Amino acid sequence: MYANTQGISEPAWAAVGPMDYSNCSIYFSRLPPMKSFCSLIINKPPMVVSNHLHPPLSLCHILNSLLAFLIVQYYLILINHSTSPIIPQMPYLDVETWGQLVGMCQAGLSFRAIAQLNNLPLTTVYKTFQKYQDKGTVTTPKKTGQPMKLNERDWQQLSRIITQCRRLTVAQVASLMTLLVSTQTIKYEIHKLGKHSRISPKKPYL
Repeated sequence: MYANTQGISEPAWAAVGPMDYSNCSIYFSRLPPMKSFCSLIINKPPMVVSNHLHPPLSLCHILNSLLAFLIVQYYLILINHSTSPIIPQMPYLDVETWGQLVGMCQAGLSFRAIAQLNNLPLTTVYKTFQKYQDKGTVTTPKKTGQPMKLNERDWQQLSRIITQCRRLTVAQVASLMTLLVSTQTIKYEIHKLGKHSRISPKKPYL
């Protein structure tokens, strides 16, 4: 072991011997952070023991310590990533609910009481009132993205057409629809319904 000539406690890794896999927790707990570990290896002068230079650390010992440190850091990253909290998405509120929350806030009710009465998160009530104070209106912002071309009734009509007339092409199915849509849209919606074109098996003559 290194002699403590300056009254400073020995570094934790100086008291660790060869790799002992039977007691890895104690071995890992004695490892210093990466920055201090590298500074101790690179910048540490050889210590004097009875006017003789102490032999430096062996390469095997340094590599074992570095490998153990990297393994611990890797598992810590995995643990932190797996236990990171999932931020819930703010529920979508219609105009009536938004106006009701704002009215309760203006009536003097607390955010916590409003959240309990409407079965909503506390942050939702707070952010809703903050948006009202910033914009001065209770209208919900317009949704982004292209709206869907077919509604529920159009899907039912499309499903009925392709079920009753299975040998129609996509262009023929599009011509039978009451809504004017392209063949690519019809093909996409048919795939969403779980229907795909298949070659019918040949039936033997009976």
